[in-house]
Amino acid sequence: DQRLANDAVTGMHGAVGEAKRRVFPPSSFTFKARKSPPASLAFLIAEMRQEVGTTAGDRLQGDTKAEELDPELVFADREGETLVKRPGEIRGRDLVLSRLTNCTVFVCDPCGAVRADRLQNCKVFLGPVRSVLAEKLDACSISV
Repeated sequence: DQRLANDAVTGMHGAVGEAKRRVFPPSSFTFKARKSPPASLAFLIAEMRQEVGTTAGDRLQGDTKAEELDPELVFADREGETLVKRPGEIRGRDLVLSRLTNCTVFVCDPCGAVRADRLQNCKVFLGPVRSVLAEKLDACSISV
């Protein structure tokens, strides 16, 4: 009985395999040989830097350009200072804090938004603010 059952199962497997080959013919897709070798990693990195940008001196792409902003609304390129914006100085506009080192910042006026980038060892104390964008901070604290 067992031999007959094994023979029947083997026959069914063969019939199923044949049916699969008729219903699903083998794929004709094959990978073609590359016409040229892949580019070197150094070339790819150089190409990416050319497209995206890279460091230029001490500036990074996307860095805040303080000279293009209203000087009343920017604290930039400062070191070891206590910086204060008193009530009525900002009047709900946006404030930029950029490239500060070892500074303490007090903002005592409502702000629309505050952008803080490339701060090191700074303490920032903000009054009412709609939004805060903080990028590239190192050992800093921001209190809202």
